[in-house]
This record gives sequence, structure tokens and C-alpha cells, in this order.
Amino acid sequence: VDVVVIGGGPIGLLYASWLKLRRPRTKVLVLDRAPQTKPFESPLLRNVEIFEVRFYSLRGNWVDVWPAEESSEELPRGVEVTLMLTNGNEFKRVFFVNG
Repeated sequence: VDVVVIGGGPIGLLYASWLKLRRPRTKVLVLDRAPQTKPFESPLLRNVEIFEVRFYSLRGNWVDVWPAEESSEELPRGVEVTLMLTNGNEFKRVFFVNG
């Protein structure tokens, strides 16, 4: 799967269809819940000691809360996610946001 559309609904299905028309080789998965589905919690990863998220503002600084108080931006320019496991392994990823 190349792209996952979460919360399909009409807009998600429209986007998935558009994407398949534009890029026929792209594998698209649409996740949507049925009306009778009951929500539940399920851990994605065990033994997480630290989970941190930071946001990169248009001003060029990292902030811990979004939206930042001084910002009128709708989206941050980037998001940094840091995970530290109980065994000491640390994973840090930065995602750029096209807004």
C-alpha cells in the first residue's frame, strides 16, 4: 500500500478515486468505520517511555503546542515526532507539511 486514506467518507473516497486516476499504479487503502462499529483502544507500540511532538512554525522555530499562541497559521510547516523505548532506543522523524 502506497497511500492510506483514513476516515474515508465521501471526501476520502473522492480523493482515493482522484489519486487512482492520476496515478494508476498507486495502491490506495481507504479506512472508514461502519456506523455500528464501536471504538476501542489498541496499542501500536509497547514499551514506549517517551513520546514527544514538536511543530515547526513559519517563523522558523520549534514549538511544543499547536496552534502556537503567536501564530495565525492553520498548519505547521513541519512536525517532529520522537519516541524513546524503555530499552533506550530512540526514533526521531520529521515530516514536512505542504500547506
